[in-house]
Amino acid sequence: MKPAFKIVQGNLPLLTATLTDAAGAPVVLTGCTVAFAFQLAPQGTGITAAATVTDALNGKVSYQFAAGQTAAPGFYRGQWRVANGPALTLYPACGYFDFEIIGALPLAAASFDKLADFYDDIRAVAGDLGRRKIYEDGAIAGMMRHQLRMKRVRQERRAGGCTVWTLTPDIMGLAPAITNDDTLAYALLVYHTAHQLVLPNLEAYSYRTRALAERFGERKDFLFVLQNTLYDLENGEGAYANVSGLRNWLFAVNGIWVWSWLQAEQNIELSFH
Repeated sequence: MKPAFKIVQGNLPLLTATLTDAAGAPVVLTGCTVAFAFQLAPQGTGITAAATVTDALNGKVSYQFAAGQTAAPGFYRGQWRVANGPALTLYPACGYFDFEIIGALPLAAASFDKLADFYDDIRAVAGDLGRRKIYEDGAIAGMMRHQLRMKRVRQERRAGGCTVWTLTPDIMGLAPAITNDDTLAYALLVYHTAHQLVLPNLEAYSYRTRALAERFGERKDFLFVLQNTLYDLENGEGAYANVSGLRNWLFAVNGIWVWSWLQAEQNIELSFH
């Protein structure tokens, strides 16, 4: 059954509804108490909490989701429970309605300390995402180790001094971790690794006939833009003040991260009878 509404994981919207009888007329709620009950379908742990009657004569009620109640993604069943003395009436008339809590997008990592943390980023620059993988993880890791051993990943500090990133003893990580503020170090590692991977494939070739002309293999434009970004980072903050911003740009340019998860409305209006 199609969900009546969706909530992004962690959001706490105000749910409002108009309760009506079988004829479609608003239920008079004077003297009644109303609760909202919901559970993870089909047999999850249930929650029942007091709701608010906002307009007794016109059957209007509301429920404010509380902290922790939208933490678990999944399909849920909900219902309004109207008590008038000993009588209990459930809305909607079918017994419940469906809604969904959808998972929130993962936040960018606060720091990167493993070579594997960079594989997708390097593939994005190398044009190797969204289709059959060209570069094996081992090839990417090997090229990253080369850049670290060559001491190409370094960043001057405003307070003075320079940090140079190296390999950990197990050669599967880098030390220290690259944090969200190490934008230049991140850019240098990703750029140099990707550049070395794609360099053998940068040659272009073409052919021309009277009716047709084509060129193949031109993959330099994105690397040229990234080179300009590196220049900006080395000579000033530019538009990329942290790693999160640079990563978002990198993936967006390559069409990898399309933000299709929209935030749910903070006020969800429903009508039930």
